[in-house]
Amino acid sequence: MAETAKPTNDVTALANYAGKYSKALIGQLLNTLDIATDIFVMRNIDGPTKLTKLTISAGIRPIDTSIDDVDDTGRVWSGRTIDVYGGMKLFKVIPEELRKTWMSDQLGPNAKKEPFAQFTWTKEFEKIAEEINDSVFYADYKADAPAYDALAVYTAGVSFVKFEKNFYACITTTTAGQSPTTHPAKWEKINASAITTGLGTIIKNEITAGNLVPIPTAVFTETNTVAELQKVWEGTSKAFKKKKSIMYISGDVMTKYLKDYDTRYGKGNGIADTTEDDPIVYLKGSRKKVLLKECTWMNDSQRVFITLDENAVMAINQDSDLNSIGKMIETLHGYKAIIKYLMGFQFQDLEILYVNDKL
Repeated sequence: MAETAKPTNDVTALANYAGKYSKALIGQLLNTLDIATDIFVMRNIDGPTKLTKLTISAGIRPIDTSIDDVDDTGRVWSGRTIDVYGGMKLFKVIPEELRKTWMSDQLGPNAKKEPFAQFTWTKEFEKIAEEINDSVFYADYKADAPAYDALAVYTAGVSFVKFEKNFYACITTTTAGQSPTTHPAKWEKINASAITTGLGTIIKNEITAGNLVPIPTAVFTETNTVAELQKVWEGTSKAFKKKKSIMYISGDVMTKYLKDYDTRYGKGNGIADTTEDDPIVYLKGSRKKVLLKECTWMNDSQRVFITLDENAVMAINQDSDLNSIGKMIETLHGYKAIIKYLMGFQFQDLEILYVNDKL
C-alpha cells in the first residue's frame, strides 16, 4: 500500500523564525525608526525614570577672607520623569494568504532571494515602523479611556472611549447612542496614536500648563519661512544663542525653507550660497549655530521646536519580556501571534526648549 502523502505547513518556518529572531526584529524596529535617529535614545527603560537636571547658581566674587560660607546651596537637583508605554500588534498567519504575497517570480535573474519567513516578518515590521512614524509626534496616551456608554453624550475634541476592540476620539459632538458603529463620521479610530504620549503632545500640554510660552510665527509659506524660523531663534535667550542647537521641523516646513532660501540667496540671484541638495542645512543668519533637522515623524506639522542636543528623549526597553514576538498559537488554518514593545518620550529640561505657536 502506497504511503499517504503528509500535508506540509508553510507557516512552520515563520514560527521558527519569529521564535529565534523576535528580539532582534523588535530591536531593529525600535532602533531604526526615523525618530530614533533624530533624537536621544535611552535604552533599557522599563518604568518611570527620573531625568537628571542640575542647576548651578552664580557665585564668583573677589577674595574676602572674612567670608567662609555661600549664600545658598549653589546646586539644585531636579528632573522631569520619562515613562514607557506598551504597544502591541496581533497577527493572523494563514498560509494561503502568505503564498499570494510571495513575489519571488518578480525578482531579477541576479537577485538574492530572501527566505520566505524573513521576507514576511521584515514586511510586517516595516508596516509597524510606518504606523509609529505617522502617529508618534502627536500621540496622546489613551489606553485608559473608559468603555463607550450608550447613554452618554460625548464632546468633540475632549472625549475618548474604548468601543469593542478599538480606541476612538470623538470629533463631532454626539447625542446618546451615537456610537462609532452607528455614526462613524463622528468618531476617529486612534489605536496607533493612543499608545504613548509624543513630543508634540507634550509641547501642547506644557503650553496649556503655562510652562512654555510659544514664540508667535506666521503660517509658513515659500516666501516667508526663512524669516519666520529666524524669529524662533531670535526668541531664545542670550545664553542659548551662544550654544549650538537643533531646530526640529517637518518635511513640509523644510521644503518651504529651501525654496524661500534659494529664491533669496541661491544661485538664481547669482550668489553661490545655496542650500539646494546640501545634506546639512543651517538656519540662515545663525552662523552655523542652528542645525535644521527635517523630521519625517512630524508629518506636515507647522510646529517648530529648538533645543540643545539630547534634550528630546525617546525611551525604549530592548531587554524587556514585552519586546518579543509572543508564542505562535496554531489554529485550524494557520497561526496567531502577537508582538509587544515599550516606548516613551520626554524633554529633559524645559528651560532650554523653545517652540512656536503653530500646530
